[in-house]
Amino acid sequence: MLALFGTGCAMVAVDENRYYRIDFVTGWIWLTSWTLSFALLGAFASRLARRRAKLLTSLSLCLCLLIFPVWWLALRGSDWSNATPDSENETVLPSPYGRVEVVLENYRNFFDPSCRVWLREPDGLFARRILIWQEVRSNCPRVAFPDSTTVSLTPLHGGPTQTTTFDPDRMRVTGPSPR
Repeated sequence: MLALFGTGCAMVAVDENRYYRIDFVTGWIWLTSWTLSFALLGAFASRLARRRAKLLTSLSLCLCLLIFPVWWLALRGSDWSNATPDSENETVLPSPYGRVEVVLENYRNFFDPSCRVWLREPDGLFARRILIWQEVRSNCPRVAFPDSTTVSLTPLHGGPTQTTTFDPDRMRVTGPSPR
């Protein structure tokens, strides 16, 4: 029971944007593991402490009743996040070197068209990604790869070109990030 509860606590701390192919796992495993640990506490309360079995059973029942509104909020939150700020369409631009790709993600921030630019690894279940540019009320910029560790972003309606350098092995931004 403690291991399930600890797993849930660890999943809350994990950055779910880091691994984009399994982001649903980190988002739901904490809630599932907490619900199971509360249910197991109630089911095996008499074996844990014979004198306090009624207390532990009623405590686990209260915790299970409290976790159901959290499930409802999590389900509604995933519906809301899928309806508004998540991507409407994505454009994937592979780098000429093949190790990374840039994803231009157009989305609506309620009313305003907005854009995110992600840098990600193209293959694998544990493929990583990092956010290198995000702008509300803006269209996606033009993207180019000057070399194997640099991404340049040029706004569509003029403005200075911004560059970001990154380490493709660690998938971390190492130079100035545009925003």
